[in-house]
Amino acid sequence: MTYTPPTPTEFRALLARWHLTGKAAAGMLACTERQIRRYTATRGQMTVVPFAVLYTLASEVESARVTVEGWREALDILRVGSPK
Repeated sequence: MTYTPPTPTEFRALLARWHLTGKAAAGMLACTERQIRRYTATRGQMTVVPFAVLYTLASEVESARVTVEGWREALDILRVGSPK
């Protein structure tokens, strides 16, 4: 199994699609807003989005069950930003 994390652009688009602010996402994940900013950064202190973060948000917001290899298909990543 190989996990290819979302790019910062994809992660920002997912947060927008889910109508989540950095503060709301941080609250759901029990982390800081700074950590969410690191996931969405395109330069400076960039951090890869762990699968657990993606899984938690997808399951809480969309009731989607994503897998390491199939999360893009499960979340219909081509429609990111569009309401489901």
